[in-house]
Amino acid sequence: MKGKRFRRFLAALVAMLLLFTAPGAVSVCAYMEEMELQNIAPQATYTFTHYDPSYPDYDPFSNPAWYKADETGRQLTDGSRAPVNDYENEGWVGVSAYTAGTAVTTATFQFPASVVISSVVTSCHPASVEAGIDLPKQVTVSISQNGTNWTPVAMADDTDPARMLSIELDQAYKATYVKLDYLQKYGVGWILFDEIEIYGTMDTSEGTDPSDELLSAGCAYVLEANDPVHNATTETFITNGWYKPDTNGAELTDGIFGSAADYEDTPWTGFSGWNSTVTVVTLDLGGLKAVYRAATNLFPAGKDGIQLPASTRMLLSVDGNRWMDIGVAEDEAGIKNYMLAEAYQARYVRLEYQNQGWIILDEIQVYGSHDPSSAKELDVNPAVDLADGKVYTLTLADSNGEILLPGEGETGNDSEGKKLTDEVKASSPNDRDDTAWVGTSGSTEVSVHGLKTGTAVMTFQIDLGQASSVEQIQMGFCTDGDILPPARMTVWLSQDGIDWIKQVDFTDYDGMSDFHLKKPVRARYVKIELQHTYEWLLLDEIDIIGHVNADTVVGITDPTPCDAPSVQEPHVETPRPSTSVESRFPNNAAPEALSGYQKPSEGTDGIQDLVLLYNQYYKEGTGDYTVEKLYPYLAYLDREGRAVDTMFDGVLFLALNSNRWNNNNGNEVWRTFYTSGAPAEKIDFEWYLKKTFGAGGDLDALEETAELVAQNLGRPEYKVKTVIMAPVPSTDLGMGSRQAALDWYLNEVLSLFEEKNYSRVELSGLYILEEAITGGNQELVQHIVAFAHTNALKTCWIPYFGASGVAENVWRTLGIDAVAYQPNSYFYDVNSGERLLATAQQASSKNIGIEIENGPEAIRQWDSFEKALDYLDASVLYNFQGEGAFRAYYQWVLGYERYC
Repeated sequence: MKGKRFRRFLAALVAMLLLFTAPGAVSVCAYMEEMELQNIAPQATYTFTHYDPSYPDYDPFSNPAWYKADETGRQLTDGSRAPVNDYENEGWVGVSAYTAGTAVTTATFQFPASVVISSVVTSCHPASVEAGIDLPKQVTVSISQNGTNWTPVAMADDTDPARMLSIELDQAYKATYVKLDYLQKYGVGWILFDEIEIYGTMDTSEGTDPSDELLSAGCAYVLEANDPVHNATTETFITNGWYKPDTNGAELTDGIFGSAADYEDTPWTGFSGWNSTVTVVTLDLGGLKAVYRAATNLFPAGKDGIQLPASTRMLLSVDGNRWMDIGVAEDEAGIKNYMLAEAYQARYVRLEYQNQGWIILDEIQVYGSHDPSSAKELDVNPAVDLADGKVYTLTLADSNGEILLPGEGETGNDSEGKKLTDEVKASSPNDRDDTAWVGTSGSTEVSVHGLKTGTAVMTFQIDLGQASSVEQIQMGFCTDGDILPPARMTVWLSQDGIDWIKQVDFTDYDGMSDFHLKKPVRARYVKIELQHTYEWLLLDEIDIIGHVNADTVVGITDPTPCDAPSVQEPHVETPRPSTSVESRFPNNAAPEALSGYQKPSEGTDGIQDLVLLYNQYYKEGTGDYTVEKLYPYLAYLDREGRAVDTMFDGVLFLALNSNRWNNNNGNEVWRTFYTSGAPAEKIDFEWYLKKTFGAGGDLDALEETAELVAQNLGRPEYKVKTVIMAPVPSTDLGMGSRQAALDWYLNEVLSLFEEKNYSRVELSGLYILEEAITGGNQELVQHIVAFAHTNALKTCWIPYFGASGVAENVWRTLGIDAVAYQPNSYFYDVNSGERLLATAQQASSKNIGIEIENGPEAIRQWDSFEKALDYLDASVLYNFQGEGAFRAYYQWVLGYERYC
């Protein structure tokens, strides 16, 4: 052992261990003395490697300007120290790195046989601004017996530089290989070493074999967030700034930890959400492993809205499609270090973190064994309560369809829509005062709406989250005195939440409390209608029993109408909003002041009303267009369905995903055409081009529809203009560069359209699919504009509210021709009037148009209807109706067609 520094370190270490050795425990100090610790690094050979994910081809060892060479291959273990005031001395060894916080220099030591190690000391050159030298940001020590499967055993960062350069392991470990990862602190700088010492012994009789092997190092994963209550997807969180980016898509498994004092540090990533938000990480371990622990490193709670998760749920899978729910950990120890009761065979690990605000994490480490043979096989599809813990809606309507709930007639304090799926049941069906009951009153004496006995219908509706096998429905009813079970139960199932098919319609009480479907039925949405018998109807729980993975269930069918007698449903007129236009909209804007919108003009190619038609892949074929679907978009129809005028004069075809998903990262992670999710490949672009331009495709249907409209209206000159999406490729599609990939796609669009030689459809322009212009896509967006103008086409952009590129007028600088600004008030819980005014003011001041937004749910849901109506009222109040503005129309998929 050399030097005063190490002797001081060892003395302090021994003193600490003497203080903390519990009575009766094995004395670690005595054990260390018995081992006669020494620097065993000279017994090993070592190699230097360097990797920078931002510059994967960068090889510092190939250039003397980037690598201060280890001339003998033994300089780091020869016991010779270099002078600290002379970094050019040949005793210093190291590399120059580019990227701070991601570039890693690794020293890997191989011993001739297994050894026992207890600590590691690194001698680094002090920081020197003039010379571009700094200490590492972080050092991680890992061990292995075979040089392939590694287990991290210690980590220290620059919050404690002394510990970082003199790392004590929590116990003595057996190892044949020792790996030290040094993380670059600043970009374009040097880390220099003159000596690395590994203390331990060559005697392995007492050492501890690590119980865990790290399985997740460098593995691929998908980071997502969803919130069914607020109808928010991962894209919603990203576009609204509720996301700290995972800068390289590898932060959670790269072994690099963020600063515990600074959540802005690059390795940290995560989502902000409500209590109903779930942050989800799905890891692909690359092969079948034995999994029995998952550790999550989380930023501490309390700073700027950051909280630990309320719970962590683990799911395991062999194929990424069928999952076994391992369970939920709600204590802090379990959330941070999820321990399984026994090891399971799995390739995919999914961790679901329940938000309470921001969840910020920097590393997930899955431990177990690379040998799965001794682990238990998964039961990937047990029958479960599919509704457990999910949020639902509960409404009450009278025989005229008037919605009374939420509002009057509500009991049980179920404002969050959770009590009927929380597994908390009433102690007795005869105790009406139990707090577990939820229900409504349909009695004339109780309701302020004067309902007649037996006419009220309570409707329970739930989204199961994915297509599942629905097999059984169980409900608990209160039967205390005059509180009775329902007179009738009707069960509806749906694949998309829009088209419902009746499955059950009967009056037998026993059947209602525990009903088995004749066959397993595939459905994602369940709606249960319960008709009041008299006064109160109270329930304590609704269980929907079935299998999560519908495709594995033998004999499963799609929903088909039941053969039981049905009840004629009354026509329901959608009510007008209860508040006046004046009370919902700010009155501080004079319409005459808002007249600067972009109008139908040369920039829009004369288009006034451009409807967005999503022609991406849907399992139900919703995005496949026919004459029947397109007719209401081109023709304005009267109540008898006759064409009396034209409707939209422009049609935009666009797609967010192809017909493929990424099976390597879990179920249905779709191949997307925008810069999020699993990047689309050339085969996906070819699929979209064929779907849009191929024989019998969407454009052929548009041409046929336009011909029919021309005939029915007696307008032989009639034509419709179309705009085709121009995505910004996330990869080069195997063509050398993203620009080359973009050129290929755009030329295909032009060539395929010219081949069609349509007489009724004109190609007007290209739609820039990215809704924000950033440094990462600006060059390619400019390339789209240049291509369009070279070929006498226009470009169209529809940015979301507050998107990058709007306020800065980047779109104008790039030469984009037509812009429609999204208010986004239809989708989010914001003051609709204020948001629409702000949108109108910005659009008018910047000479751009506005997007009108709604969806098919607007004819079924009160809040959606009211928000959709706000857009129309705002168009009058703020002067963007008629010829006053260029407008785009978002209606999700077939929204307007369903209105007809």
